[in-house]
Amino acid sequence: MTDTAGNEQYSPVYFSFKELGTMLLFAIFAVAVIIYLPAYVLPTGTIHGFVSGIMMLPEGAGVIIFGATPCFFIILSMLLINKPWAGILTSLLIIAVILLTSGYSALHTVDVYLIAAIIIEFAFLINEKNKIWKDIVPTLLALLSIFILMQVIFRENIYAGILPANFFPFYYLIFAIVGLICAILCRFYLYRYVIAGGIANIYFLCHYFIFWGTDGLFSALPSLSSIPVLLLIALSGGVLAGLAAYFFKFILNNFILRIKDDISTI
Repeated sequence: MTDTAGNEQYSPVYFSFKELGTMLLFAIFAVAVIIYLPAYVLPTGTIHGFVSGIMMLPEGAGVIIFGATPCFFIILSMLLINKPWAGILTSLLIIAVILLTSGYSALHTVDVYLIAAIIIEFAFLINEKNKIWKDIVPTLLALLSIFILMQVIFRENIYAGILPANFFPFYYLIFAIVGLICAILCRFYLYRYVIAGGIANIYFLCHYFIFWGTDGLFSALPSLSSIPVLLLIALSGGVLAGLAAYFFKFILNNFILRIKDDISTI
């Protein structure tokens, strides 16, 4: 902050009203996509019904929506505002919006957003040029994708009793291809927000199975055969959330705001 003479002045306000408004808007969008939009957009009306009933994916695959969406908006807040704690505050606003719209009955489900934001905040401190990360993330994506491709090829043996006999696992194939694309992108364009999205979305998946079972802790653990595809969906979904957040920031800074500045100078 500067005075009329151009000298730097201390401001006790960490986030400006514009920044707070931006984070609140992102929180509202995140809650709308997770809770309210599926009823109007998805044919089944719910994320679980869509991924399990239509896509024939295992329980927990909805993390591609209920996990990747908040990851996207939390990462986007951190990229646009570029201040520590922006992600955590965005998650707290998401929690506030959920409690205001759904009531205190949702209190036991909202802690995951704060934990995911903390993970993302710490992931932003990672040295993205470290060779370990450049090897781990793409390799894990590639191995999971190849394994799912093998599952699709030999589905008669692996999916016996899980999928209908005459059902081709088309969406498994799609996620395997998406995972391979993400592996290639991560090998050459691995950034902190990509790592942050992947780790946080995997946590969403773990939190779902540990805490959100109908009969208490660890009551909804997945079958061993579904773990690879669930990990692939969670990791690739988080990676895509990070990439989408960066792409949104790139479009905003290089096209929308530039056009606005050009118009203001006319």
